[in-house]
Amino acid sequence: MCSSDLDGVSVNTWFFAVLAIFFLPIPARAQVTNYINNGSFEEYYDCISPNPISKAKSWLSIDSVSYGGQLVSICELTIPLNGNGFQFPKTGSAYVISTNYYPAGSRGYLKNRLKKNLQTGKTYCVRFHVNITNMSPRGMDGFGIYFGDGAIDTITKCNIPLSYVNPQVQNPPGNVISDTLNWIPITGTFVANGTEKYALIGNFLADAAVTTTSLNSPFYPQYWTDVLFDDISCIEIDLPAYAGPDKSCIAGDSVFVGRQPDFA
Repeated sequence: MCSSDLDGVSVNTWFFAVLAIFFLPIPARAQVTNYINNGSFEEYYDCISPNPISKAKSWLSIDSVSYGGQLVSICELTIPLNGNGFQFPKTGSAYVISTNYYPAGSRGYLKNRLKKNLQTGKTYCVRFHVNITNMSPRGMDGFGIYFGDGAIDTITKCNIPLSYVNPQVQNPPGNVISDTLNWIPITGTFVANGTEKYALIGNFLADAAVTTTSLNSPFYPQYWTDVLFDDISCIEIDLPAYAGPDKSCIAGDSVFVGRQPDFA
């Protein structure tokens, strides 16, 4: 009798342990989809002019004082019509404008603190969208994005051509973008080394290396290009499926399954 009782306890314990493995909630590993923080510029601190890039959460110029770009948003009533032309965002309600080519003046670079460091050996798919402003007298080809470590913070001359920086993803040389109507994607892939915690976006070519074309602008034949940026993403190329955290519901309720909607 005692042996039988003990066997029963043993069997029951084993049975419920197996049930626990299959049915009890298991904490899901947090997954990052888009490593770019606030990649569509939808999160910003306020709409009070002026609106430097630092008004967009997780975005800065290379340092805290240099020019990087300007946040343009619907809440400040400068979309779609503003002093640079007429343009709606690629998605959402905001974008950034930055001067990417100006031999007689300075350039801007946009710096983003990634959600977390990229992973060693992982391949990432990168995409960002550009649009040339209506007022720009020149189209250009020099668009790129560089992923780096804290050495970015050691750059002291922040508004000159950073031709010594080698972006992992860039627009092909000679592929001049002159579209003032449509958002044009710049895409590419690269393998991370695991130290990348910042993204830096802009024109990394020397002035003489930039290929341009003239546009029908009231400022032609001047030489400069203002560019709109929106929907910037960096995603693992083999990102696994993810159904979301464990949830419970009762009959008649509904739950969201999968990753939260994102432009990326």
